[in-house]
Order: sequence, then structure tokens, then C-alpha cells
Amino acid sequence: MSDEKHNQGAHGAAEGGEHKKHKKHHPHRHEEHEHEEGWIVSFADNALLQMGFFVILLALNMGEKAKGPADPDGPEGGAAMSAAMLDGVISIREAFNNPVTLDSKNANDLPLVQRLRERAGSGDATDQGTPGQKQRVQATPPTNYTAPTGTVGFEQGSAQISSAARRTLESVAGQIAGGKWVIEVRGHASAIEGRSGVDASMRLSYERALAAATVLNQHRVPWANIRVVACGDNDRYSPSASSAGFGTNSRAEIIVTREPMAEDPFLRGPTNGQ
Repeated sequence: MSDEKHNQGAHGAAEGGEHKKHKKHHPHRHEEHEHEEGWIVSFADNALLQMGFFVILLALNMGEKAKGPADPDGPEGGAAMSAAMLDGVISIREAFNNPVTLDSKNANDLPLVQRLRERAGSGDATDQGTPGQKQRVQATPPTNYTAPTGTVGFEQGSAQISSAARRTLESVAGQIAGGKWVIEVRGHASAIEGRSGVDASMRLSYERALAAATVLNQHRVPWANIRVVACGDNDRYSPSASSAGFGTNSRAEIIVTREPMAEDPFLRGPTNGQ
């Protein structure tokens, strides 16, 4: 009996020891998980610090003290940034929910806006044309010639805006005011009005376009958005020189193009004495 009790006691002591060891093992595992979480947080902080470091480097390269070939067209004649650097800045701005927009008026964004326009129109030219910047050739920007936003008519030989034409122009101005696109105002003359010569036809069509553009400007369409075009009698609704043809060809058209308005030249600062 004494031997059995001794064996049972020894067995119980062994189980108790294992149980105690098992209890001691849990806190150790919990501490390991805490250390792992700490490493994860430290790694994330390190990644953010590295990103911030590269952002600072890019900002320094955009500053006045940046080293590199001078860019005469850049703000204050600063150093030119490579396309890869500009793309990097654009990507970082997008990642931080602060994308660069084509209509930005910030002088510091001008190189980035120019880069966006280059990327939108980049590619090797396959058509014959007048040489342009880099891979591009000079070409007229695509516009909607068949669906003008508004059309107003004129009396024969006159560039005066009638009351009906003024109401039409005021309505058109209310639709297009505040936009960032170029507004072409095209003046036209009839074949009858152009009989006295091309000069008279072009002059009359220009006066009509300018008169219509002036009304648009009086109703919150800035001149920076407006392009006045004289077409003479070269773009006819009616091919005949009859009175019916005069009624449709003596007109001014307002067309919203797909071309963004030009940048304000005074935001870039003086360059090369210009």
C-alpha cells in the first residue's frame, strides 16, 4: 500500500509539474505575439518615413536650388525636371488624394500640368505635317463644326446685334459661363455680301463674330475663353446666292471646342525678357 501511494503521489507530482509548466508557457507565447505586432507597426512607420523622405527629395528638386540644365520656360528660369521626375510627383499627388488638374492656376503646378498635356498627346507622328514639339506635328485641335452651341443671324451688310440675337446670346452665355474650354465665335458672310471682294467679306464676318463675342463677355464669359474667327463666305449653310441663302449664311456661330483655355502668361513670371 505504501508503494502504491508513493507511486500515485509521484505521478500526481509529475502531472502537477507538467501543468505548471504548461501554465507558464502561455504568457511566453503572448509576449511573442506582442513582439510580432510591434515589429509590424515599426515596419509600417519605417515605410512611411521612407516615402516622406522621397517626397522631400522631389520637393527639393523642384526648388530654385535644384541642379540641372536651366529651363527658360520654367517658372523663374529654374532647373528643368525630367519626365520621370514629373511623373513621380504626379503619382504621389494622386496617391495622397491631391491630383494635379489641367485647370490648375497654381504657378508651382505649371510643369506638372504641361507634363499631363504631353502625356495626353504623346506618341509618334505617322501623318505628314508641319513639324511641331517633340513627336507631334502642328494640327488644328478637333472641334465640333456641325453642332454649334448657338447661332444668331444678321441683316444684310450689317453687324448689329438684334434684340432676338441678343436674347439667344444671353441664353448661350448662361450655359457656357464658367467653363475651361475655348469658345470659338465664328462670323460668316453670304456670297452676296462677298461680291465686293474677299476683304469686305472677311471684315464683315469678323465684325459679326466680335459683336457676338462682346455680348458673351458682357454675360460672364471671359475674353480668355473666347476666340474670334472670321470665315467670310467660305462656310455656307446654303450653297446658293439667293435671298434664302443670304438668310442662313449671314450669321455668327458659338462653338464650345474640346481645347482647354490658354494658361495665364503672367503666372509664369518673366522669361528671357518677354
